Amino acid sequence: MNADQYLAQFGVTVEQARSFIMANMATPINIYNAALQYKIDSKMLAEIVAPQFSGLTHVGVEKFFDGLGLKGAALNPLEIDVNPNVLLWMGQESLAPLYSFNNNTGILSTASLRSAITAKTGTNKYNSVFDVKFLPGAADGVLSTTDLGFTHLGDIKATAANYESLYYGTLINASRNLSVSEFWAFREFIDANSAAIDAEDRDVVAPLIAFLTDVYKDPADDSDPAYLSDAQIAAELKGQVMDEVLFVGTPQQESMLINLLLF
Repeated sequence: MNADQYLAQFGVTVEQARSFIMANMATPINIYNAALQYKIDSKMLAEIVAPQFSGLTHVGVEKFFDGLGLKGAALNPLEIDVNPNVLLWMGQESLAPLYSFNNNTGILSTASLRSAITAKTGTNKYNSVFDVKFLPGAADGVLSTTDLGFTHLGDIKATAANYESLYYGTLINASRNLSVSEFWAFREFIDANSAAIDAEDRDVVAPLIAFLTDVYKDPADDSDPAYLSDAQIAAELKGQVMDEVLFVGTPQQESMLINLLLF
């Protein structure tokens, strides 16, 4: 998929993207953040600015950001892992059972989590994290099954309340599926491959992500109970969202469904 086809998913033309880049050359962090947020890889960036920078390759784009103290490799096509068939914030149909609204009560209810977090962050900053304007496909007021990437919930209204509930409900489901044996297998993998993971060696990172995906698809049961208690899950969720609040307006504020299962 070329840059023109990819950008069309967001209602943006190559010319508009090029104008944005050229207007922000004095503040390249804005370009970098936007590329990360919308998963525009270094190859596409080189293609977009080709009329101004003839002969520029994706390697040159990455080195440009490296020279500014930014991680150019984060924009590498393999790192971003562009899927030409879906918008990149989507969920995965294979993980459909995990995606649900939050119907939990007590410390894991949406109201309880929101109250605990806003007490420390304030309501306005909290609400900005669940602003649906960051979700591709939400502009028409509806997140269709095509926008979402899974079908079992049907089309849903593109509201902050739905986004918030879906986020919490899904993470709680995934967290409850992490069993004791799976957690220790995960720790063993991390300990054995820590250097390669720190170096972002794709030969290690790819199987790690596959392993985690299988973990979260496989429910815990009596023979292999859940590793995390509800209290621990609540604490993790509070920390996760407070981190998002701190990084509003930075690359961390991609749609929070992108790395939904890897917190």
